[in-house]
Amino acid sequence: MGPEATALFYHRVVQLSPAKNDQDHLKTVILSNPKIPDRNCHLVSESESPLPILIDGVRQLECMGADFISMPCNTVHWFWEQLCEEVNIPILNIISETVKAIKNDQKNFSNSLIGLLATDGTLRMEIYHQALLSAGFALIIPEPATQKAVHDSIYSIKSGENIRKATENIQKGILSLQQQGASALIYGCTELNLIKNELRTEITPFDSLDILAKATVDFALSE
Repeated sequence: MGPEATALFYHRVVQLSPAKNDQDHLKTVILSNPKIPDRNCHLVSESESPLPILIDGVRQLECMGADFISMPCNTVHWFWEQLCEEVNIPILNIISETVKAIKNDQKNFSNSLIGLLATDGTLRMEIYHQALLSAGFALIIPEPATQKAVHDSIYSIKSGENIRKATENIQKGILSLQQQGASALIYGCTELNLIKNELRTEITPFDSLDILAKATVDFALSE
């Protein structure tokens, strides 16, 4: 969805692929359409729905020969079930893959409280809530004022403006989750990967973009 996050996602797929030469890499079709309406705005304020263009996009990818689809955007997974109904190929689920990764690493946590940094749309639609609950975890989100700063900072990262301030605000979001007792942390917006190396956390972080990239490679190789 976000062009820069999409580019980074593909870069991570390349890095994670067990390739020794060009020919060993995965054949990939990337559809980056910046005209897709803002999914977060739609979920928060009922602005123009991105669903029609999303449906057109997954259909295009299937027609171009894709065997499966990965969407490096957390918020858009609110539409995941509807999109799956429109094509005859699998669409990997970044939410499910992230929760699966947490479940597989559960022995390293002191408790079942999982913190989440994400857009307002992802939080409002509780995209992670049920998945974590079903896996035996409880969700923690930043305090309201801190969450507003986190959400605004994600858009600053998208625009490339005020990155230092955005990083400081995301760091405050991490601190808020730690203080509330979270034993693990989800970077629940793929744009956060762009500043991940500047962030510090005392609890285990799970980067949804990296997790989806690994799941993409694993799924392709298994097929």
